[in-house]
Amino acid sequence: MARLIPDSRKKHGWRYEPVISGKRLRFSFTCRLKRTAERTVLRIDDLIESAVHRTPLDGELLRWLEEIDERLFKQLVRAGLAKERAGHTVQSLTNAILESKEASVKPRTIVSMKQTQTSLIDFFGADCDITTITPGDADEFKSFLQSPRKISKRRKSGETYEKEQPGLAAETVQRRLRNAKSFFNFAVRKKFIKDNPFADMRTGQRGNRARMFHVDTALAYRVLDALPNARWRLLFSLYRWGGLRFNEALLLTWDDVVADQRVMMVPDEKGATHGRPVRKVPLFDEIEPYLLEVWEDLSSKTPGNTPIFVELLKGANPNQYLRNYFIRYLERAGITPWPRIFQNLRSTRATELSRIYASHVVRAILGHTEEVAQTNYLQPLEEDYDAIRQVSSRSTDEARKKPAEDARGKSDAFARRFTRTRHPMYNSRQSPSNHDSIKKPRENKPGVSFVDGNCDGSDARQNPSSRPGRTRTRDQGIMRT
Repeated sequence: MARLIPDSRKKHGWRYEPVISGKRLRFSFTCRLKRTAERTVLRIDDLIESAVHRTPLDGELLRWLEEIDERLFKQLVRAGLAKERAGHTVQSLTNAILESKEASVKPRTIVSMKQTQTSLIDFFGADCDITTITPGDADEFKSFLQSPRKISKRRKSGETYEKEQPGLAAETVQRRLRNAKSFFNFAVRKKFIKDNPFADMRTGQRGNRARMFHVDTALAYRVLDALPNARWRLLFSLYRWGGLRFNEALLLTWDDVVADQRVMMVPDEKGATHGRPVRKVPLFDEIEPYLLEVWEDLSSKTPGNTPIFVELLKGANPNQYLRNYFIRYLERAGITPWPRIFQNLRSTRATELSRIYASHVVRAILGHTEEVAQTNYLQPLEEDYDAIRQVSSRSTDEARKKPAEDARGKSDAFARRFTRTRHPMYNSRQSPSNHDSIKKPRENKPGVSFVDGNCDGSDARQNPSSRPGRTRTRDQGIMRT
């Protein structure tokens, strides 16, 4: 019977050499503890038993095969005790994830995941084995997303040409890295790989302040004048003064408008995952005239569940379609398009409402969290800085009008009060500056004088009624008078 033998050539190394049908098999592996090595030998014996008797492997043995290191697994494959692991490529991994997520996530999320899949395939290749991707490769993938590159485009005539594409925006890079990180987390949980190469990648959600823009009221009415018809004006007013997300306005139906309460029951896709499928949005005064304008143009036979913007929902990608047309209308009117066409309208409304209403009311109307608002929506306005400057200058002027004597008077009053209320321990001490508390020298007794440079004992001689005294000198001692 084969024995477990310590391998002196390796630290914590072990060798196991069983014989099957007259053929010796050699396995070498490392285990810190002997009992762990003995359990490994038992697993190998189970594999040998299953191979000899051609019985299927149980679930526990299959899990052990998935968890062991690659070196021992290859030895088992060469011995005919295990089958080669099915390789997982970038293409197969991302396809499996998209198939599993398609029924449980929103369509916009699927679009974002497909964009990440395209980026991974462009950089690593569709047939790249995911086990060969390292954290260093993940860093290079991030640089690939950030750097400009040339891409191939096809004209309507069929001719292809190359176009310089700039690097992706910082927020887009973070989104793709988050998706890539979740893809490889899926692979780790499926035991396709041991470690996620994107695990140490920082993919926190951070708003891009450089792409924030405030669409003030004056600019908003300029845009309304540039739009071609009533539906476009209503759509813009819902984004600008209703603060709706892009898809929320497109999904809005006439049944969602509750006229007697002057509110809209907006379908909330993001809130649906947290138990809030609908939120109540007031019909602000800026929205009502455009809503009535569209309503009056409708036929009386229009069903209530008809989307309000059914005529604008053209093409497979309404987001791109509406964005392109909206930018075209802005440029015709001489208005420079702002960085994020629809998101900046929502952030503008969030900033306006937060200056008037409590934060929990604004969150209920717009459907975002406080963290998202602070990161992506709220922005200081020039009006805020003007108000701060006015308050600051007013305070400075008032301070300059007060005479300096008031300050000195307050200082003196404080000093007097502070002296009276000092601790008794400090009041009992004699201060050197208090001349009244200095101890006076002892008076000389009658008939005794200190003969010194200025004292000659004349007082005693001039007072004959006093009893005979003594005169003391410093050098001669006591003298009788």
